[in-house]
Amino acid sequence: MLTEIATAYVKIGKVEKALAVARTISDEKAKTEALESVAVTLAEAGDIQQALTLANSISDNWEKARGLESIAIALAEAGDIQQALQVARTIIHDKSKARTLGSIAIALAEARSLQQALQITETIADNWEKSSALWHISETLAEAGNLEQALQATETISDEDAKAWALQSIAETLTAARSLQQALQVVDLMIDDWEKSSALQSITLTLARMGNFQQALELTQTVTDEKKKVQTLQSIAIISARTGDIQQALQLTQTISNDEVKASALKSIALCLNKAGEIDRAVELLDLALEIVSVEP
Repeated sequence: MLTEIATAYVKIGKVEKALAVARTISDEKAKTEALESVAVTLAEAGDIQQALTLANSISDNWEKARGLESIAIALAEAGDIQQALQVARTIIHDKSKARTLGSIAIALAEARSLQQALQITETIADNWEKSSALWHISETLAEAGNLEQALQATETISDEDAKAWALQSIAETLTAARSLQQALQVVDLMIDDWEKSSALQSITLTLARMGNFQQALELTQTVTDEKKKVQTLQSIAIISARTGDIQQALQLTQTISNDEVKASALKSIALCLNKAGEIDRAVELLDLALEIVSVEP
């Protein structure tokens, strides 16, 4: 609680009082965490120099790194990239430094400074943090409508999982922008069948939420992973029920081969009916769900 009180003092402009409270904490770990929290709050309030002085006074290297990381990110989000980079380079904890540089690169991409963002990713030593930064940069580019640049960014991702997630994010963005054919072309770039099924599932649910149920159902048939196909049908049925189309929702549950998933879908539809005041129909569906999953002794 003393940490929260110290942080609150900073927020109302009472920095000295905040520091005094933090320094009364007897537990060294808790005291360090409180000082780090005060430093971050100062940075977010724009008092960078005092935040840096306080962060650098922290003896615990990990907590110091966390404080400097938060300060660097606050600077980057405020547009002060050069100072953010200077702070990042003082971090001696490798993972924290890599994560900070990645956050700065993402901030640059969001500010449409793509080349500088990519240059910074080249300085990230940690492979996962570098791949994660490139993934988020590609996602940002896709959301801004720069598909070609987004795909170019994904090509530089060395971690295969991060690359797949980046491609899935791009495909989702294209689907939401009503560019389904382009989205499917992006999915075709994916190599792993499970990851491709995951991307198709995501696109399908995006279509259903947009009200394009026919397209969603057609696309569901292209999902090769049977478990994901069943999950997708369940989700579409629930989306249908929530939009008021109970008949379509019930028809979809009949196509679900897995009894547990079918019963779960019926339960969700029953709750939608209950919310709409149709108690008797809700009870009927719950009874049916119970019958499906009940095992004879």
